[in-house]
Amino acid sequence: MDNPLPSPEFEEKIRQSLNPPEAGTSFINGLRARLIAKAAQQKPQPRHFFPRPAWQWVLAALVIILIAFLAIGPLRVVAAMQRLFGYVPGVGVVDQSAPLRAIAAPVTVERGGITLTVKQAVASADKTVVVYRVENIPAAMLAGDWREGETPTPRCLPSDSLHLSNGATFNVTGGGGGVWYTGYEYRAVFNPLPADVNDATLLVSCLLDTIPGAAPEKWEVPLHFSIAPPEMTIVPVLEVTPTPIPTGETGSDVSLAPPSPLTIERSIELEDGYILIGKFYSITLPNGLVTSQWPWSMLKFTDANGQEIFADYATDVDLPEVTANTSSWAYRIRGKYFAWPLTITLESVEAAAPGDVTFAFDTGTQPQPGAQWDLNQDFSIGGYNVRLLSIYRNPDGYAFTFKTDPIVQSVGVTLKGMDEYIAPAGGGGGGGMGDFSASLVYAGKVPSGKLTIVFDNLMVNAPGPWSVQWTPAVLPPGDMTPTPAPQACLTDEVWAQVHANIPASVPTGLSGKFAFIGLKEGTTNTFGVVTVNLDGSERQFHADGFAPAFSPDGTKLAYTAIDGVYVLDLATDAAMLLPGTTSSDYRLAWSPDGSQMAFVRSEVNEVFVIHLDGSGLTQVTNSPQYEILAGWTPDGRQVVLAAAGADGVQVRLHDLESGPEQAMFPISSNKADVVVSRDGQWIAFTDRVTAMSNGLFVARLDGSERKLVMLLDGMALYFPVWSPDGKWLIVSIPNMAATDGRPFQALIEVEACRVIPLPDYGGQVYSWGR
Repeated sequence: MDNPLPSPEFEEKIRQSLNPPEAGTSFINGLRARLIAKAAQQKPQPRHFFPRPAWQWVLAALVIILIAFLAIGPLRVVAAMQRLFGYVPGVGVVDQSAPLRAIAAPVTVERGGITLTVKQAVASADKTVVVYRVENIPAAMLAGDWREGETPTPRCLPSDSLHLSNGATFNVTGGGGGVWYTGYEYRAVFNPLPADVNDATLLVSCLLDTIPGAAPEKWEVPLHFSIAPPEMTIVPVLEVTPTPIPTGETGSDVSLAPPSPLTIERSIELEDGYILIGKFYSITLPNGLVTSQWPWSMLKFTDANGQEIFADYATDVDLPEVTANTSSWAYRIRGKYFAWPLTITLESVEAAAPGDVTFAFDTGTQPQPGAQWDLNQDFSIGGYNVRLLSIYRNPDGYAFTFKTDPIVQSVGVTLKGMDEYIAPAGGGGGGGMGDFSASLVYAGKVPSGKLTIVFDNLMVNAPGPWSVQWTPAVLPPGDMTPTPAPQACLTDEVWAQVHANIPASVPTGLSGKFAFIGLKEGTTNTFGVVTVNLDGSERQFHADGFAPAFSPDGTKLAYTAIDGVYVLDLATDAAMLLPGTTSSDYRLAWSPDGSQMAFVRSEVNEVFVIHLDGSGLTQVTNSPQYEILAGWTPDGRQVVLAAAGADGVQVRLHDLESGPEQAMFPISSNKADVVVSRDGQWIAFTDRVTAMSNGLFVARLDGSERKLVMLLDGMALYFPVWSPDGKWLIVSIPNMAATDGRPFQALIEVEACRVIPLPDYGGQVYSWGR
């Protein structure tokens, strides 16, 4: 719960910790006189802008708080402290010891159809925050993705600065943002604005991820700051009772390690939820393990019923720098009506094991790139077993492969023993579950000959869990009955059960064909479009292509090939190229009557429609947004689209005859795979459920009758496939053991919530035909 008022006992301890004041002088005046005298003993120093040691800032803060506490009493001190820091949505936590200043309204600059809008700009006693959004960047100006082996297209990484009217220039000290296909939003943090400066210019050197010289550069946005209006939303930041920290002595030192690596320190109540701010601590575990103060796993939030609730990073809260023993966290909780208290859990932390091992290794006089030494050498660090399987000579260094206890995450590698030590230019590694690798990369000469390898800094996954609980000091008004969380048909637990205990087979009564990308029989590297009956019979390789899609009546199959989109007659196996289509056309969607085809052209990221006789090729959309084609309405007059933007994804209908669009419903996640059922009655889409997971939902086209059908902890979801009758979905479940990356697949009967694993057909299903 939130911190109560300081007790009289606490006040008395503070008084006793100070020397008695001079006779005839009040306590607070005596304290003030001693502080002034102490300051007078210090010689004046030249003003250099070096950061002060942390203990000096802490001491100064304690003195200020102590003076306030003793001068005005505990009740007024707590109220003053709560007024000192406030939270401005979008801007973050601000110091209110000086009046806040802000721009009166958003400021927009437009160049070449691209807009840069400063949405917020606030100057407080501790920082200046500028939040701006860039929109409508043409696709041709963006540096696209690249494949392995290709030379990446140069791209802009902007440097923002704030130019003050007094001639000073501030560079960014912190911040962050989000990116979507045609723009981005960034929150830039600068030093505090001087009290006598109210005008500044934001300079953005170039636009993020654009090709240098392709888009306008050196954007200048003039900003005028004035006293923030009374109606500005400023939410109090409340102190939270910290987790007790023991003071057990170890020799002559006092241990300040908390019993948990997790604490809560402050809370902020929002209109739609809360923000909690706390710290991670490095602690010492049994066997000498020292945990990292920077956990890689996210925190898990659950209510008193054990139901997980949605919480994500509070990206507008600036966190202190990581120290040797602590780091900070800030999470935003969505919602207010829960079964209290909430439990915040850290499932595991990374910890370093003590000790190291040296290993003599002779590469020979002139080891060549490609050389490999199979060693299978066992050793132990901190009680954990590690086997060095092999060492491989790369052109610029060495790669090491290991087999370890599953709990081991990584091992540090250092090469010594050479006549002249050569420092590596870098390195890396990866893996898990007992198999991982590490590498050392050198910029010039690579060490060789008789070497000594040092293995140390062994990191393990130390399981917890560690938890803290929190309840707001004042519960939200109204009905406190928590809204039941949606229950998914397919969860990790359900999948573990059905995958292990039920043979993979298609239920009796289901029929049709599946289309997928698979190997041509008798070959090892010829992939293409394959069809197969649901029972695994009549497997047939058709053509070199991808993105197959059955026609509504199941007699034809469309796919994309190297020269465009083909329509294959399954009865005759004759294929016809649709004129005007290209190899960049994908997400093929048949109209309900089978007379037209809609698709996305990746070259311009727009949606097109063409008649099956090859006529009427029409560009449907013309926007800078990245378009997702979901399907058709039942009458064939509209296509269902979705576009990712700054605030998530908006599902909408586009009329093919008249052109107007109708907004249907929003999706909060920027990764929203959206697919309409064959009959046009239902839509399946992914949306955010928890901080770590997207869920798969189904709903009517207007977003009503929403139902959660799939939720896997921390795993990505992909486009599902509808059955011809709209009653079943084929979903993909990540298979971590698959060397080719191919997932498991399962059937979900939507209404009955029945889950059935599919057999392995040799590829991922793209379409289900009659």
